[in-house]
Amino acid sequence: MALRGRCANNNGVRTLRSVNVGLPKDIRWRGRTVHTGIWKSPVDGPVTARRLNLDGDGQGDLGGHGGEMRAVPATATGSGRACSR
Repeated sequence: MALRGRCANNNGVRTLRSVNVGLPKDIRWRGRTVHTGIWKSPVDGPVTARRLNLDGDGQGDLGGHGGEMRAVPATATGSGRACSR
């Protein structure tokens, strides 16, 4: 899942624009099969955040993604510099 924010005003307050989820799948990449959850799609309406994940979301590599301390990452769509103007 990625939370995408933008500056709502000049004081740096961010606004949630999109919640994206997706389940992992096996794909062919560079001659081998990999299990990945890279493709996420926006959802309509509320999504429940649970201890390990958001409903409808999953990660392909649980060693490097997801879990209690990484269940809901946030990604800014613009640069921080643009928000400070």
